[in-house]
Amino acid sequence: MCTYALIGRYEQILLIATADRSHVLPGGPVHSGEPIEHALQRTLRDQLGTTLASIEFCSVIEHEDDRGVWLGSASEVAFLFDVTLPDVSSISDRFPCMHWWANESDLGLLQPAAIRNAILTGNLSSDFPWWAWSP
Repeated sequence: MCTYALIGRYEQILLIATADRSHVLPGGPVHSGEPIEHALQRTLRDQLGTTLASIEFCSVIEHEDDRGVWLGSASEVAFLFDVTLPDVSSISDRFPCMHWWANESDLGLLQPAAIRNAILTGNLSSDFPWWAWSP
């Protein structure tokens, strides 16, 4: 189980580069016994050096783990939240190499594919909270 942040600026969305050079939304795994929102706060603090100004539930996407990085599991349940940061410019000062602001045309690089596809459809919202995996 993972949690991810949808952080926007103008018409762009924040992505981070992982050690294997894939591009993902900020966030990551939820530890055993850890509340999902706490996991998101922890990973954003670790990845971006920032806190959250606001957090709002967006969707849950169940998908095949095509990256194979989370404990070797075959599937993942990803909780997505719309997140506002206190100051987006503060992450640029602290972590200039780990993140970038992606335009819609750049989203082809986003992993996992199920999250990328959900964003690109334009239907990713709490109005459609559950995206089931169909193997």
